[in-house]
Amino acid sequence: MTTFVFANNISTQLASPVSSGDTTITLSSTAGLPSSIPAGSVLVITLNDQATHAVFEILYATAITGATLTVMRAQESTTALSWSTGDVVFSGPTAGQMQGFYQGAGSGRLVNTVKYTSSGSWTPAVGATKWRIRGTGGGGGGAASTTSGAGVCSATAFGQSAAAGEFWFTGISGTQTVTIGGGGLAGVTNGAAGGNGGNTVLGSLLTLPGGKGSLAVTPAAAPYNSAGPTTITNPTVGAGGSTVWSIGTTPAGGGNVALSNTVNAPGFSNSSFGGSAQGFGAGGNGTFTAASNSFSAGGAGNSGFLFIEEYA
Repeated sequence: MTTFVFANNISTQLASPVSSGDTTITLSSTAGLPSSIPAGSVLVITLNDQATHAVFEILYATAITGATLTVMRAQESTTALSWSTGDVVFSGPTAGQMQGFYQGAGSGRLVNTVKYTSSGSWTPAVGATKWRIRGTGGGGGGAASTTSGAGVCSATAFGQSAAAGEFWFTGISGTQTVTIGGGGLAGVTNGAAGGNGGNTVLGSLLTLPGGKGSLAVTPAAAPYNSAGPTTITNPTVGAGGSTVWSIGTTPAGGGNVALSNTVNAPGFSNSSFGGSAQGFGAGGNGTFTAASNSFSAGGAGNSGFLFIEEYA
């Protein structure tokens, strides 16, 4: 898609004749011209005959040096013509510029935005015809470690991050129920698994699955690699929807790796990690218990969200 550069009040004349095959034009004035045109962009220039004001040619300027423009001729279904000194040069809106503005699902006037971090209901704004929707489910909780005896340790993985994505919709009508997926509970008792995150759901239009909680573990001798849920669950998009991008729930593999019975991989000892998730839809941390120590709690997953932009 063409990227346009815009400038106000470019209205001048040709300083010298231009043949139909020329790829540069020289203007009689630099007033209104930008100092340069970024690579890959164009400035629209229109030529108009001074004698009748009835003949036109649209050019796309790709570079500027003083009053001289490097141009692509015969743009937007016009014809490369020969022009005379004194013919009119201006930069005004063209059909190509208008069509260059994205006229797909995201075009139009933004009429409303709404963000949900808790469940409720949503009624489309009056006059809206297209909707951009982004969000995520709730993240899974991290499991608690297990009280460990002599010569063994335990480590738990982090909870899964939730599915997330960006989507465009058309044809939505009527009030929609909004369910925001809660974060999975942390495992807080000896050997308890993390809780699953909840699904974020918008009526029958969109489901963003929550992440699974990480699994309970049995103490064992190091080296010890914690394990977690590996199933990937993807978003479900209903009628009228299309996906810009999306990601399924992320596998929660080895969140903690114990290299010995007393120290885990990052160099922390008993009760390492276990923090709650921070970002929307993130999974809670796992944790670690060294030999001859009591369990420690995992971290809770964080809740999801929905953000809706409405366009007329």
